[in-house]
Amino acid sequence: MAKASEADLKMAMELTSAFESLMDYRAMPGDAQSDDPEEFDFESPADCYRALRGLFDIAEKGSLMRVVWGMAVLLDPVNEVVDPNSGVLDVHPKYSVIPELLAALVNARHFIATDRASLVECCTGPAGEVDEYDASAIATYDELLAQIDASIAKADGL
Repeated sequence: MAKASEADLKMAMELTSAFESLMDYRAMPGDAQSDDPEEFDFESPADCYRALRGLFDIAEKGSLMRVVWGMAVLLDPVNEVVDPNSGVLDVHPKYSVIPELLAALVNARHFIATDRASLVECCTGPAGEVDEYDASAIATYDELLAQIDASIAKADGL
């Protein structure tokens, strides 16, 4: 599903406002908020033509389909994006565990880094040499810590 663009969203809001003008205020699209709104007569073919032309002009500015279907996809409980039990657009409850997981990852990173430091300290010879097996283990720790750091940085940006 293509995401609605800024133009699509602006058009959808303008179109709903125009419909509201027609239906709620009996005013020409976009005219309800003016000081002297032009009254819309449902029985007048000329008014109906002008109103419909105004609605078409607004609708041509974007895709109402992307706005409506995009929201339908977002709200579909199968996609688990929005909390189906909330009356507002709350994030799905399954994502509420993310802060706890991030804290656990930060904590685990500390212990892994400490373990790596201990390995380096105990396995480094007097001249700073490390045998091939220990060097491989240290490299594995380094790769793991780099992956953890990247994940933490990515999660911090959420």
